[in-house]
Amino acid sequence: MKSKFNIILVIVLISTFFAGCSDTSEEISPYEIDPVFEEDKKPESINLIGNNEESQEYFENDLAMKSLKDHKFYYSDNTYHFVLYFDQNITSAEVGNFMSYLSNTFISMSPAAAIGIPPYLYEFNLDDDSIMKSREKPYRNLSLRVYIYDVRAFRRDYKFDDNLKLVSTSYWENTYTDYPFLKMDTDIVANFIEENKSSGKDITIRKTFKSDGVILVKIESSEGFKEKYIEEIKSKIENDLAPALEEESMDIYSANYQYLGIVLQFTQNNNIEEEYVYYNGLKENKGWIDVDWMKHGFLSQYSSNRNK
Repeated sequence: MKSKFNIILVIVLISTFFAGCSDTSEEISPYEIDPVFEEDKKPESINLIGNNEESQEYFENDLAMKSLKDHKFYYSDNTYHFVLYFDQNITSAEVGNFMSYLSNTFISMSPAAAIGIPPYLYEFNLDDDSIMKSREKPYRNLSLRVYIYDVRAFRRDYKFDDNLKLVSTSYWENTYTDYPFLKMDTDIVANFIEENKSSGKDITIRKTFKSDGVILVKIESSEGFKEKYIEEIKSKIENDLAPALEEESMDIYSANYQYLGIVLQFTQNNNIEEEYVYYNGLKENKGWIDVDWMKHGFLSQYSSNRNK
């Protein structure tokens, strides 16, 4: 039973968390954060690994990443860096395709045969002086940084031990934009927004890049929020939205893989005023929890609770 659960869990992690999102191409709203990751502000010259031009063609054609404007793969400061630059036409499928490639080639280190020889495979583990064998530049840290419309969108950082086993990860996401291609376009979401719309308040609900069963509910107002309104919305998420989303996921997977974490943000003039996290796992574990949702492992907690 556990084996079957783990197989389904891997499939979901790789391929389903961008499903059900709108792929509408729209211009992204202005950001109110520093647009550039700190590592990418350094003026140092970068020695790219492998053939950047051929790899770019592979990503665009074989992985259908048409909105990928450019990418960089290089080594610096004891870390291998993968930096992607997408334009505003990015789709959920493109992100999913790249994350599957990254997971297979650089994390699990078992590239999928169906896509042939993927970019940087020779440099990573086939060449005599490959990255995996290097003592001068050992493979201990990998940093993935993604830009959309020239602004940082999300990052994942991976740490490996001496045996190249993944030991830890960290994650960050820009929540200051709604990313049209991550918008949840379902009847459940539409009904929730319609039933809770209010003058001067704008409600948006979207998937996150986290691939951990987490969605983001953001309510924006230029006038701020009263405590009564905040408590009403929390109650409606707990009693209306969360159960409806769980039922939808259960119908598909017989488990709630997709909607384990509901991040509720109240923003005023695009600045986060209040943030709450609802855990939508097993009945005995449900509730509002005090965690950093970018660091918390929702799927791992759910898996652990189910296997008890």
